[in-house]
Amino acid sequence: MQSKRMKPARALALAMFAFVAAGSSLHASDKPNVLFIAIDDLRTELGCYGEEVIQSPSIDRLAESGVLFERAYCQLAVCNPSRVSIMTGLRPDSTRVWDLVTRFRETIPNAVTLPQHFRQHGYQTESYGKIFHNPWPDNQSWSRPHEWPKKSSLWSENATRKLAEYRVRSKSVGLPQDRIDRLRAQATEIVDTPDEEHIDGAIAKQAMEALERLAEQEEPFFLAAGFVRPHLPFVVPRKYWELYERNAIPLAENPFLPKDAPEFAMNTMYELRDYFDFNGTPSPDEGTLTEAQQRRLKHGYFASVSFIDALVGKLLTQLEQLGIADSTIVVLWSDHGWKLGEHNSWCKQTNHEIDARVPLIIRSPKAEANGQSCRALVELVDVYPTLCDLAGLPVPKPLEGQSMAPLLADPNQSLKQAAFSQFQRKHNGHLLMGYSMRTDRYRYIEWQDRETQKVVATELYDHKADPQENTNTAGLEENRERVAELRELMWATLPTPPKYEAPKAKRPQVVFRNSTDKPIDLFWIKPNGEDRPAGRIAPGESTTRGTTLGHRFRIHSPGGFTQVFEVTKQSQTFVINAQATAGQSAHRPNIVFCMADDWSWPHAGILGDPVVKTPNFDRVASEGVLFENAFVSTPSCTPSRLSILAGQHHWRLREGDSLGGSLREEYPVYTEMLQDAGYRIGRFGKGVWPSKHTFRNRDSFGEKYRSFDEFLKERKADEPFCYWHGGQDPHRPYELGIGVKSGMKLSEVRVPACLPDNETVRSDVADYLWEVQRFDGEVGQIISKLESIGELDNTIIVVSGDNGMPFPRCKATLYDQGTRVPLAIRWGEKTSGNRTISDFTNLCDLAPTFLHAAGIATPEQMTGRGLMPILESRDSGQIDPERTFALTGMERHVYSYPSRAIRTKDFLYIRNSNPQDWPTGEVEGQNPEYDFATMAWPKDEGAFSFNIDPSPAKQYLRLHRSQDEVKPFAQLSFGTHPEEELYDLSKDPDQLHNVANDPPYASAKQRLRKQLDAELIKSDDPRLAVDGYSTRTIEGCPVRISDRLMREQTDKTRKAIELLEQQLKTVVAVVPANALSRIRCVPIWLSPEYEGVKPTAEYHPNDGWLRKVGRHPELAECVELTNIDIFEKECRRMPMMLLHELAHAYHHQVLSFDHARIKAAYERAVASGSYDSVERNNGKTERAYGMNNHKEYFAESSEAFFGTNDFFPFNREQLKRHDPEMETLLGNLWASPNK
Repeated sequence: MQSKRMKPARALALAMFAFVAAGSSLHASDKPNVLFIAIDDLRTELGCYGEEVIQSPSIDRLAESGVLFERAYCQLAVCNPSRVSIMTGLRPDSTRVWDLVTRFRETIPNAVTLPQHFRQHGYQTESYGKIFHNPWPDNQSWSRPHEWPKKSSLWSENATRKLAEYRVRSKSVGLPQDRIDRLRAQATEIVDTPDEEHIDGAIAKQAMEALERLAEQEEPFFLAAGFVRPHLPFVVPRKYWELYERNAIPLAENPFLPKDAPEFAMNTMYELRDYFDFNGTPSPDEGTLTEAQQRRLKHGYFASVSFIDALVGKLLTQLEQLGIADSTIVVLWSDHGWKLGEHNSWCKQTNHEIDARVPLIIRSPKAEANGQSCRALVELVDVYPTLCDLAGLPVPKPLEGQSMAPLLADPNQSLKQAAFSQFQRKHNGHLLMGYSMRTDRYRYIEWQDRETQKVVATELYDHKADPQENTNTAGLEENRERVAELRELMWATLPTPPKYEAPKAKRPQVVFRNSTDKPIDLFWIKPNGEDRPAGRIAPGESTTRGTTLGHRFRIHSPGGFTQVFEVTKQSQTFVINAQATAGQSAHRPNIVFCMADDWSWPHAGILGDPVVKTPNFDRVASEGVLFENAFVSTPSCTPSRLSILAGQHHWRLREGDSLGGSLREEYPVYTEMLQDAGYRIGRFGKGVWPSKHTFRNRDSFGEKYRSFDEFLKERKADEPFCYWHGGQDPHRPYELGIGVKSGMKLSEVRVPACLPDNETVRSDVADYLWEVQRFDGEVGQIISKLESIGELDNTIIVVSGDNGMPFPRCKATLYDQGTRVPLAIRWGEKTSGNRTISDFTNLCDLAPTFLHAAGIATPEQMTGRGLMPILESRDSGQIDPERTFALTGMERHVYSYPSRAIRTKDFLYIRNSNPQDWPTGEVEGQNPEYDFATMAWPKDEGAFSFNIDPSPAKQYLRLHRSQDEVKPFAQLSFGTHPEEELYDLSKDPDQLHNVANDPPYASAKQRLRKQLDAELIKSDDPRLAVDGYSTRTIEGCPVRISDRLMREQTDKTRKAIELLEQQLKTVVAVVPANALSRIRCVPIWLSPEYEGVKPTAEYHPNDGWLRKVGRHPELAECVELTNIDIFEKECRRMPMMLLHELAHAYHHQVLSFDHARIKAAYERAVASGSYDSVERNNGKTERAYGMNNHKEYFAESSEAFFGTNDFFPFNREQLKRHDPEMETLLGNLWASPNK
């Protein structure tokens, strides 16, 4: 098939090869040169192969002047065997090279390689870079010894330093030395290195210098240039990274394992784990890389391809400049493909299309088919005979490939029925070989046990229906005949697999040396994980064990130290020293909190912003933990920072709940608790400001220093420290236009959807992003200092912001642009890096986290939830199933506007206490217009109208709000807010369309309203306080307790609280999670008895009756307990009393008292008469209480369903026999209210 970009083929298939007829009698000067370009790990991710995102102009131009083979395949998808096959023209079973370590000169010592053959026929053969794999050079192949560039670089010094530190840490925690030795620096890095100083650039320079020299010689040349990129690591100069917008790079379309494929068919990605920032990466069948990791790797791969493409361009340009392009055959090839997330995997090493298919382009002077593409099936073993034909050299025997020369004249013909690949695996102690055959339509794979040659699995993929090879259909009955036909074709073409020869190597020997002063116990870890004693090693003694590769041993020392060693070499020595067994020092971690001022999510490089560059935040996030749902307690400077200090929501802090507020001494703060425990505390820049510190007369972040260096100079040796870096960016004022002046492109700036998208606003946003970058630079300086003093990995580094960006409808509002902030935490080896966390977190969770890390008990007043379980986890995504929401609120910024909000994954619900008081509008008599170039920070009376800082964006909205195109934006920012706001984030992620009054959302609004109230009650929000009651949280439920009861019936009330807790523990244990989350939103009141009213437990469905009898209307939709005086007795009589009342609440608020199926079940039960006379738990017989009405029937039956009822049926088993339909209905309704 011809590509649309190519000219038609000509009819005479071999006309271009007339000069070959003379064979080897051609004069040397008539023989074509060969430029042999090898590119490691390059899949067909090139523009000439139809890929639209990649930028590969040089290789694309080569394809336009040569023949592009669309379906070329390697013989084994890993470097060494693939390269041996192309260089010898033999398949892996003939070379007996199936892995990375076998040397082909040991298995086929007399082989004549492709360049060796050319050398024997008068060619000057030279190679630069990576051509063979193991060993790198093959002196028999080349006229000149292979030589690597003497001066070149790859990783930066910073990266190699980080690797060294990581290796030190790894050794200190007992990672085996051979594993430490395998570790490499990070998998990706942007380097500011000139092309020619990079290792691949230096290879290109070597090849270009050789070209210039070889062009002057009379004899023809065979010049091989082997580029290492895009093999890992993806470390290339910055300009190639900047060719791509990371978020625009598409992720894999099939990020899942092939269905019904053998479990051993997929690779394990061990190659990726050799880079320390991906150490611990799960295998494809165990987990998935985070989206951020995937995008980083794919961005790095694309940048690497473009870098190599530029180097290829230099070689091709020099060919032309030297005047030898028309006498030089150019071959460009790759040793195998590479997965970029396909099949939930990365790297190569499978038999799948994505790994076996390779780019192959051949440009031969005067070839008829130049400029065309060829869809014939070809293989890398075909390159050797092809080049022999093109150069007029005899084709040596026995090559196993076929010459592609005919295809260079007529690309529309076929060459062979199939292409073959293979791959060796170890599985369950067996050595397997997977043989793969690619025909025009199918890929057939047959896995054989190498020792028995028995077929253990087969795979079949139909490329017509399944071009991505997502489903193995070999097991389908309708494919039985097809599988048999393909198997017959495979073994009619391939030779019989070689007879298996057991490894002749001796059994691995491992030495354990005890260099401590205590005896050490040695254990062999059995395959099932159990320890089998393997002896005791006395102090100073050694022991040797014969073992097997992959076996693991564990040592135990008397002090409790344990370490695991894995055997990975034929001969290994493990030394156990005193330093290791002593464990890590008891040093408490340092804490460095870098706080930006007015920084919103998602304005960071790693968060996907296309303009802002934040390499230091990105580093903290990639080496640590990135929180994607982090929120502040309030989007206003002072109370947000006080909330962080005190570890609790701002609304609990009395005078500290608003801008300019102060914190009373009664509130403990984490910094001063650390100081009392021996930490040095201090701060730079903005601490708690603006605040007069009325009560404390100090800023609790500590003494102010001019720099981190100055702070550290006063630190005593080994003194732990807690340092607050209060950045003043990106708070206004801004230098007008600084973003554009710095080189930011306004066309790439993303304007928040709540603002008009025009040049004024874009430029204002660009200025904000520039300040974000400046703050990030400050973070980088602190990290560098920590590295230089050796404290980086013993320091908890937190980088975040105190509230959102200073723009209308952002800062000082409860929308995401006001409350959602970037948050990343790094703590050396304590945190497993490259993780993105979905849990909802609040910055007030950080104080208890810091105290926990320092070994200090968290005060009861701190209601924030520590993050240590998340930091210590190795997982990404949702860690704590209960962290599914965040609470935020506002009391006063510049002007008062009290409001509260709850943010979940799906919704944002806001309740405004005094919606009619939306702050100020224009200050009366003040409608100013400012020149921000000369007055960057106006402070007159009207400057802070609408409760937000003055800015060009805000001024544009104010001055143009009467214009039709601006009105909607002005209304969003300046208009009066309703009492309730609800935003459906699945449809409206920018939170622009309030659906609070839309009927389809009534249920969601009610649910969120109840949840918000319950959580605010639990947090003791004074705006939900009820006179005469205090609040507690018991088993996740909000509880209001009468102050009078605590005064007058202290002992009985405390006992009632204790019993209430026991009952709620039972509720939590038995009720399904979804239902539990709903009933935990039902407040429980402990009230005194009402005069003349029988004490009881009851659920109040509405406030009508409550008002009528003079009770507190806030009791509506709550459970009230007035039986405190007899509570202990009632709990014995009704062990599920609380569940009964909460069942009423669930029935009412979730299911509806009009639920038809419950009513029908009740009527059926009444009609049956089966409840007319039943036993009670006191032995009496009477009509069941549940027969009073359908509400009591549901609650009573729920008691029996989940525990013990005081009427028959007493338990679920009895309920199932007595009333099976109700038992089934309850199971459905409590598990899923929609059933």
